Amino acid sequence: MMARVGYDAFEGLKRLAEAGERLDIGVAEVLVYHLAVEREVALVVDKLAVYPDPLRSLSHANRMKVLGAFWRGPKEAGEALLTVLQRFNELRNGVAHGDPPRRIEAAKSRLREAFAVLLPGDDENQRTIPEIAAGVIGFLADNPSNAQLRLRRMAADVFEQTFAGHDVGTDKAD
Repeated sequence: MMARVGYDAFEGLKRLAEAGERLDIGVAEVLVYHLAVEREVALVVDKLAVYPDPLRSLSHANRMKVLGAFWRGPKEAGEALLTVLQRFNELRNGVAHGDPPRRIEAAKSRLREAFAVLLPGDDENQRTIPEIAAGVIGFLADNPSNAQLRLRRMAADVFEQTFAGHDVGTDKAD
């Protein structure tokens, strides 16, 4: 009645209930960890700026540009970080907008490939979303070398505790 376009709220509520029944832990994982990384990027961008208040209304994509423009570390490291952040953002957008599973898996592969450049390791093709998020946060630190491994383990532990008993196997590479 309010929109005056013949929208049926009952049908809408049925679709909402169906969406809840199809809740995918893998989707929730990507969204939650992307949001956490987004918050940390915002904190770093705030620290880069002399007057951060005008930057607080920026989108995450624009914050990534600011981070790149004012990156104080080695150029190659900043470029690698920005690639990971862009790939994570692409994955988040694909998940949020309901891309088909093959596109989501391809986006995860691209994220893992970019992360392997940022933080090479033995398990490059098996890194989970929590591990990647924690690695990014550790990389942002002024002294990332010791923090990276601890943060990756902490994130994996938190994820396991939070989602214990749920099927979270969708994040592993095939």
